Amino acid sequence: MIRHPFTLHHVASEFNTTLHHAVCVGCYVHEESSLVIQWETKMGPMDVEMRLRQPFVSIFLRPSQGRPRKGTRDVFPLLLNRHVSNVEHGAPDRILRIDCGSVEIRVHLFGGSQANVLLLNGDSWVVDSLRNRKVLIGHEYRTTPISSRSFDAFGEGESVFHALSDCDLQLGSSYAASILREHTMSPHLLLSTLSSEARSILLSHAERFRNDCLSRPTFQLVRNQEDNELLSLHELQGFRQEQVYDSVSEAIRWRVVHLHQAERRREMLKAVNNTCTRERHRLERALAAMQAQARGESQADHYQFLGDLLLSQLDVRQRGLEHINLLGWDGESVPVRLDPTKDLKENAELYYTRARRARESKRIREEREPNYRRQHQYWQNLTEELQTGVADDRLRTLYDTIAKPMKDTSDIHRPLEPSAFRQFELAPGYRAYVGKDSKNNDELTMKFAKQNDLWFHARGVSGSHVVLRSANSSIPKNIIEMAASLAAYYSKARNAKYCPVVYTQRKYVRKPKGAAVGAVRLEREEVIMVEPKLYGATASELE
Repeated sequence: MIRHPFTLHHVASEFNTTLHHAVCVGCYVHEESSLVIQWETKMGPMDVEMRLRQPFVSIFLRPSQGRPRKGTRDVFPLLLNRHVSNVEHGAPDRILRIDCGSVEIRVHLFGGSQANVLLLNGDSWVVDSLRNRKVLIGHEYRTTPISSRSFDAFGEGESVFHALSDCDLQLGSSYAASILREHTMSPHLLLSTLSSEARSILLSHAERFRNDCLSRPTFQLVRNQEDNELLSLHELQGFRQEQVYDSVSEAIRWRVVHLHQAERRREMLKAVNNTCTRERHRLERALAAMQAQARGESQADHYQFLGDLLLSQLDVRQRGLEHINLLGWDGESVPVRLDPTKDLKENAELYYTRARRARESKRIREEREPNYRRQHQYWQNLTEELQTGVADDRLRTLYDTIAKPMKDTSDIHRPLEPSAFRQFELAPGYRAYVGKDSKNNDELTMKFAKQNDLWFHARGVSGSHVVLRSANSSIPKNIIEMAASLAAYYSKARNAKYCPVVYTQRKYVRKPKGAAVGAVRLEREEVIMVEPKLYGATASELE
């Protein structure tokens, strides 16, 4: 990020002024991507921070903030108690040299995996290195010099922009593009099209621009129309000024901060987008399943009709038939498949059961489908909002509420959220929570439920624990029956006509030592007979 020779020239100058005769009192790596060297200067404690990860590769000076308590490790013990005698930037390379007497610090700001910090002895041998230690330590320090050409050395077939940005003036692409805009020249213009006078004027302007950057710069953050931000030492055509700083280190530090903020925004936006996509696809699958389910529900009247036909036969005790042809009410033959282990009456009961299930399935689907469609529309609208642009505060709220990674589930002390369980609003002020599996049952009963909550479970069969929470001390009987029906529905007795359900206050439920997952013991209980059935709106339908 901070690699331009002009910027490094001012970094070296500022370091020389601030760190002259400073003594090193500490050196550590923070989070494996940031090296901090602590100095005691005539102006007090100061830190030199070096970021070595793209896109944050940079170096800057800042007042000492103290060493973090966690996530650091000591490096470069040879630097301790060393004094700074000189700091320089050897143009045109991107290497900063900090001379500490018999030890010299070389900071490579090439970017990516090539960025590195090395310690050299007086004979230019590597005595320590932050990266590639096994390869570099004990070897002679070598660098490949960067060659440069004068502006006039570029061929006539090359573009003016290429020659201006890569020549020995060391302007780089951003400064070269700004100069061409001032002269209303296209970056694709070839050198062969420039007259001698135009070339001389352009070169003279470029030299003044360079001298201004080196002699009396303005350290500023600027931004273009594409919202790209960069650090500039000069006013740039096509960029608007965001902030001006008195110190090059302060400008670099805030540029790094802005880059971190931009990266964080990208991460949050990606996480929220992924959540939206996942939820939309989940709801689309659910709606598709409901449409397929609706085709089966349309058979309810036909199942009822077949049951009626079977019961209308004279001998309903016939058994052993796999199919039978009967006459319908209009006189047409109706083929009926049978269970040969059952007689006609029992087969009729099977068809009636199918009819009841299809009608109940239709009722539940018709209750839930509108809410699923509302939820799908919500996630679709949110996706479109993210595509058109969203403010930082709004994005942060969305990330915290729908996309923030959950804490490690192995932490037994983590608070359990209501969203960890199925939820049903039975009536205003009465909410039931239903476990999803054996482990979730234990969490619901032993960690989430309060002492005076009512606890339910289908008697004699495996099933979900149900916890009824209320703001009132007395709970109406119909609410208790509704919660019990939920416990029966989410059990192996779901298809029974009636099911016994035990209930008690949570404080009378115990977890014996060594008991299986989901198994509990009751100190007292009451029993109620209910029909397995879903009651109330789910929590997602209420949001």
